Amino acid sequence: MNDKTETISGQTQDGIGDGKHWEPGLMQAIGERTGFRLLRPGTLNIRVAEPRHDFRVDWQLDQAENRWRHEGVKFQLCSLSRNGRTVPALWMRTTTDHYRDH
Repeated sequence: MNDKTETISGQTQDGIGDGKHWEPGLMQAIGERTGFRLLRPGTLNIRVAEPRHDFRVDWQLDQAENRWRHEGVKFQLCSLSRNGRTVPALWMRTTTDHYRDH
C-alpha cells in the first residue's frame, strides 16, 4: 500500500439504499479481504468536490469471487475526518459505477 496522504473534500449525498442490503456473506468476504472485521452493511455516499478517475486498489473482490452480486468491488484504504476526529475507512468503487462518475 501507498503511504501518500492526500486530502479530498466532498459532501454527503443520498444513495439508493442498496448498501444497507448487502448480503452477510459479502460483508464477511470484504472483512476477510481487507482486515475490517466489524463491518456493517451500509455506505456513506460522498460526492467529491473534484471528480477523479484514479483509484488505488488496495484490495478487491472481482466479479467471479462476488457470488452475491453481479459486480466486482474495489477498495482503497482511507480515513474520514470531521470536526477533528479521524476514523479508518474504505473507499469503495464497484465495477458497475452506479453514477457513472468518479
